[in-house]
Amino acid sequence: MVNDSAQELVSSRVEDIIRQQVGSETPLSAETDLLNDLGIDSLELVELSVKMQKEFRKKIRMAELRICVTIEDVTQLVQKSKTEEQVGSA
Repeated sequence: MVNDSAQELVSSRVEDIIRQQVGSETPLSAETDLLNDLGIDSLELVELSVKMQKEFRKKIRMAELRICVTIEDVTQLVQKSKTEEQVGSA
């Protein structure tokens, strides 16, 4: 249950960061396509990476972020980086 609420918090925060990045109040969903729906280009992707790293205090690999297609993909990447850090510190 705690894990579900943590995932919802990450998902909500990822959506907020992306909304700020594209400067839009357009409703977003997990299925929103970064390129086709939002028009995020490679420079914006780099900026998004920096913002995500600052927000979550986790290393977000650009190579992995580049293959993200949807907001859900980005959320899963953030979750993965958090999990890897927890496993590495155990």
